Amino acid sequence: MAENPPEWLDADFFEKALRPNRKDPNLKILSCEVGRATQPGDNFGSEMYRANLKIEANHEIEDTSVIIKCRIRGSELMNTPITSDAFITEAKIYSEIHTLMKKEALAKTIQPFAAKCFFTNTDTWREAIMLEDLKKEGFRLAEVSVGLDLEHCMLVMRTIAQYHAASLVLREKILKCLEPFKESLFIKYPDSVMAQFLATSVRNLAQEVVNWPGYEIYQDALKSLEPTANNHLMDALRIDETGLNVLLHGDLWLNNMMFRYSEETGNVQDVRFVDFQLSCVSSPAVDLQYFLNSSASPQVLENNLDKLLQEYHTTLCNTLAHHCLHPTNGVIKSEFHKRGLYGALCGLSIRSVVLCDKSHIPDFDDIVVKQGNVYLSDTFKTAMKKLLPLYRTWEWLNV
Repeated sequence: MAENPPEWLDADFFEKALRPNRKDPNLKILSCEVGRATQPGDNFGSEMYRANLKIEANHEIEDTSVIIKCRIRGSELMNTPITSDAFITEAKIYSEIHTLMKKEALAKTIQPFAAKCFFTNTDTWREAIMLEDLKKEGFRLAEVSVGLDLEHCMLVMRTIAQYHAASLVLREKILKCLEPFKESLFIKYPDSVMAQFLATSVRNLAQEVVNWPGYEIYQDALKSLEPTANNHLMDALRIDETGLNVLLHGDLWLNNMMFRYSEETGNVQDVRFVDFQLSCVSSPAVDLQYFLNSSASPQVLENNLDKLLQEYHTTLCNTLAHHCLHPTNGVIKSEFHKRGLYGALCGLSIRSVVLCDKSHIPDFDDIVVKQGNVYLSDTFKTAMKKLLPLYRTWEWLNV
């Protein structure tokens, strides 16, 4: 990944990008300072920059900051078709779908679920998405050691339920608006980064469990999963036209959500989702499995799974109260457990990134291009010692 921002992220770029949004054709950038917005390990699919700007617009001068997402440079993965399509997907989600959701779908009854988008460009030379700086609004990544606690998880379940509900209402009003997202990029590109990362993660864990007394029984199940893991991923993502289908976030893990906390109590109050590159239409269970198995603490999963699913269902139904869409809690639970193996795969793979040591941040070029290994931190190993028996009890893993 490149260390310095692209040279074209200059005053001229910001003037042209912000003039339509600010409705001032004479907007001027008086000063511009651009630097990295994320730390290594916070973001893998793109480069993130923060621009501190002094703007003269509508006869007023103000200091502000914005976030710019650019295609990742200096990586062999950058040249794969899936990374290009993922960037285009995210640009469409921000500039088209979120805009339609605000206008047409429940805008007055639900909270915002993403940063405001000021500008998108998908031309190859200057691909960029310019967003509201959520840090300036008091949002930050959660600080966790083993995964999110129940309070954070309940908030995420309520918010993703509202997002899914908004997509259902939007599709009801504008029938074809979600057609571009009907096929997951992981189905379109079956030999993707994720396919190789899944297989490597499963293989490495299978090699590890033989060193854990009492866990040797999981080795054969994990070994058998390695060659079929990507097929299970694609099966989970395929649309069942007879079932409930929503617009998914698609990559709902810890580092793709920012939280705001009460200054008085420190309690979590609000959340915004980021990084919509993998959005597609499928069962809501895909987002729920991905989030809970990648990012919830093992204790929360063990003790509160039904409560979390109930919170999702209640929020979904309350949000859809004035529409002819009322999925039952039984449907939500059935869809969720039907994708149990997919959830287990998310736990075996994505959680290793969530719980990685800062000194061993995954290098996807190394894993995919050079066929390297996935580092398993001690924290991840402890989590899996808790989760593998749960996956067996829930019959998600055939042990």
